[in-house]
Amino acid sequence: MSYWKIVILFMVCLVVQGCHQRRLSSINIMDGRPIKNLALENNVVIDFDGANLLTVSASSMSFTIDPKTPSFIQVSPDGQYLLNNFGDGSGQVYQIEIYDLKSKKFVSVGFIHNAISSFIESIEKCSAKPDEISYIFSSWASSRTILFKTEDFSRSGGCSQLNRSWNLTIP
Repeated sequence: MSYWKIVILFMVCLVVQGCHQRRLSSINIMDGRPIKNLALENNVVIDFDGANLLTVSASSMSFTIDPKTPSFIQVSPDGQYLLNNFGDGSGQVYQIEIYDLKSKKFVSVGFIHNAISSFIESIEKCSAKPDEISYIFSSWASSRTILFKTEDFSRSGGCSQLNRSWNLTIP
């Protein structure tokens, strides 16, 4: 078989079977599993030392964060935000941190805690606090809107309504 036929067959394999390389939009980070130069969508590159140092590179800049493993890292559709959904303490209760990749700063998640606190106040007989609630990221609805679920780990009665889905926009 000629060289060109082999090349054409290989290209057909790439297109038909979906063998082409796609960039990931998210990654799970676990202790003890280093990651080197993993390319995510929007030219975001992740390096993880396997312990406590996560380096994020995007748009010719780089910064480090504490991944707080186990964690789930997700990049927003436009590449402006990086969301870290991590296990706090025991790993049973998950929290959310958001970083602005352009300014290299944390985005206050007060808008999430305020929405949860207002909802808790509207529920009779529920005394849960925002840090007793697990926040489980689902997806990006848009470049600034996150979809996530909450689970009540307060062990206090009357808070079952906290087990629900949310759709909130980064201010």
